[in-house]
Parts: sequence; C-alpha cells; structure tokens
Amino acid sequence: MATISGLAGPWAFGETKEAALEELESVLRDWAAIKLADGDDDIPPMKGIHLSSPL
Repeated sequence: MATISGLAGPWAFGETKEAALEELESVLRDWAAIKLADGDDDIPPMKGIHLSSPL
C-alpha cells in the first residue's frame, strides 16, 4: 500500500512497492482533478506547487 503523507484521500495498492507507487501517481492526478473540478480549496501545496480552482 502507498499513501502520501499529509493528504487525506489518495492511496493505492500494488503487488510490489514500485507498482503501488505507479498506481498512486495515477490516483493523485485523478484526486487532484476531482478536487479542482469540485472547487475545493483545501488542496495542500505539494513540492511548492499550489493548485487552485479557476475563479
């Protein structure tokens, strides 16, 4: 199982560590897209990147 510290929501499983991390990348993209589409403003910065919904 792979998770991202500080983010409640995205997680993934895989047969190996590498497979779980690969799946987690996809899950994170989908999670962020859904949060942005819903207009959520509680997405924490990740590696200095701040995501926000258009006004």
